[in-house]
Amino acid sequence: PYAAPLLKDATGQPAVLSSSLVRQCYSLLKAILNIAVSEELIDSDPCRIRGASQNRYAKPEYMSPGDARSIIAQLDGDTAVLATLALATGCRLGELLALTWADVNLAARLLHVRRAAVEVDARSAKRSPARCGSTKATA
Repeated sequence: PYAAPLLKDATGQPAVLSSSLVRQCYSLLKAILNIAVSEELIDSDPCRIRGASQNRYAKPEYMSPGDARSIIAQLDGDTAVLATLALATGCRLGELLALTWADVNLAARLLHVRRAAVEVDARSAKRSPARCGSTKATA
């Protein structure tokens, strides 16, 4: 995280920006300045911080369909159904737990993701709007 001294949060403290946001802002600024150089509005690009726009995260590894089937085969009942739906649709666990039959269209093979389950305590949960209401086709 980077504390931006010119940006303030609600308490008046320097805003904390994620490294990802800083990298994205730098990339955008660099692209704009490169256009200015190509249009001969400026002589050179002043954004020369080596590696500032590069992603420092390793490329994620994804499991193969065979590995997914092998894992699901070891699960029981509802857990296997949830894992299958999560892998087929990309839904989060809270979104799957909040589904009702009104959200399921078997004929069209669609799930309507409108809300997510949020744990309140160990015995009960409440539903809240999903981060991004969407319709997801199932495989």
